[in-house]
Amino acid sequence: MRLRGFPCKTETFVRKSDATRWASATETHLREARHFPGDGPPERTLSELVARYQREVVPRIPKNAKNLRPQLDWWRSQLGDLNLARSRRQK
Repeated sequence: MRLRGFPCKTETFVRKSDATRWASATETHLREARHFPGDGPPERTLSELVARYQREVVPRIPKNAKNLRPQLDWWRSQLGDLNLARSRRQK
């Protein structure tokens, strides 16, 4: 079973109806956050996101890399400890 933002879950059953019931119940548990500790989406920080962006994206845009690096470093220093899973968009 795969659910975006959660690790893949597998189980083996004799009957397809049992597998379908398990998948439905497991998906409900995950969506309602009644999963076991460590089963949720990984907690990422803004610092990790910026580091990945610098590693994977910035090298593909060399013209802008010179300007981007100081800006990204600034964001990392200011908000690097921000937990992305716990942040929300302001309305």
